[in-house]
Amino acid sequence: GPESPSAFLFDNIHDYEVEIAEEDWQWLRTNALDETYVPATVRFQGETYSAAIRYKGGGTLSTTCFDESGQICKVSMKVSFNEYDDEGRFFGLKKILFHSMLRDPTLMHDSLSYQLFEDMGLPSPRTSYARLTINGQYLGLFAFIEYVDGRFARRVFSDGGQGNLYKAAFPKY
Repeated sequence: GPESPSAFLFDNIHDYEVEIAEEDWQWLRTNALDETYVPATVRFQGETYSAAIRYKGGGTLSTTCFDESGQICKVSMKVSFNEYDDEGRFFGLKKILFHSMLRDPTLMHDSLSYQLFEDMGLPSPRTSYARLTINGQYLGLFAFIEYVDGRFARRVFSDGGQGNLYKAAFPKY
């Protein structure tokens, strides 16, 4: 079929600038384990997109990156463009993921693993890298990962993603 409008996002390293109201940013950092979205805007290639953002990551949220003083390391994030607007999209995508690669000193595990799956003919999310800035503070290089949802299933399965899509559900800590 035709190339998806989001394909170019996974062809290169891109810069993403996120703005979050200061009170929402502080709330998010204090309540990271809630995995609750706060309003945000994403600036990308000169355009601004309405979004919502939250932390993600189970183990890193509960044991590694937060202590009594607050956030102490880089944390993975999920950005939703349809959290507050059902029609919200970012180049056709409803959500995007920024993986911190915290436990990967090579910063290559995600990309190499997903590429290996794809080379073996297995359904695999597209990956790239992102330089992420929040409220003017550069947070570093993140793996930019395609969110696995119905759009992903329609893209990778020959039947158009007509089957069931199962995801692991991790308990809240």
